[in-house]
Order: sequence, then structure tokens, then C-alpha cells
Amino acid sequence: MLVFGVFGVSELALKKIALVLTITVALAEGFRRICKFDERYSISAQSREKLRFGREQYLENRIGLEPGSDQWRKNLDAIRTLGQEVSLTSVGAYITALSAQREHPPRQP
Repeated sequence: MLVFGVFGVSELALKKIALVLTITVALAEGFRRICKFDERYSISAQSREKLRFGREQYLENRIGLEPGSDQWRKNLDAIRTLGQEVSLTSVGAYITALSAQREHPPRQP
């Protein structure tokens, strides 16, 4: 005897669908907590803006410079240094966020 639930779908099929959806949402939430995409996105957006501003300065400062001149090299070194600083800062911020998460884990409802 078949018992039909919502929209002609059997009760057993509805239970299976609910189980699959529950497992999928639980895995997605666990993955989100592990990766902390919101914090990583924020750190990445800040880094991107710093690099974009540095690139604009680099491009403006190189106008009229002869390639290989001392000023041209200083300008190139400045953009390379900025890239390294932004990279180290973003990695440090992410590690700090992970450390804070380990020290103060979120409360479970």
C-alpha cells in the first residue's frame, strides 16, 4: 500500500530528501566554519584595495622615467615591497583570526 505525501511524493522519499538536505546543510556549515570565508573575504578585499592603490601610485610615478634609472628602480622596489607587506599582513591577520577562534570557540546552541 502506497501512502502519498506532498505533491504525490511518497513519505519514504520525503524522509530521504530531508535526510540528504540535512546532511548537505550540516556539511556546508562545517566547511564554512573551518574556512571562515567571511573573514578571509574581508582580509582579501582589504589586501586587494591596498595593492590596487599601490599599483596606481606605481603607474603614476613611472611616467617620464627612463627604464633602468635609479628613480625607476626605487619605484619598482616600492611596489614589490608593498606586495610583500600586503601578503604578510593578510596571512598574519588570517592566522590571528584562527588563533582567536581556537581560544574562544563559538557556543553551541
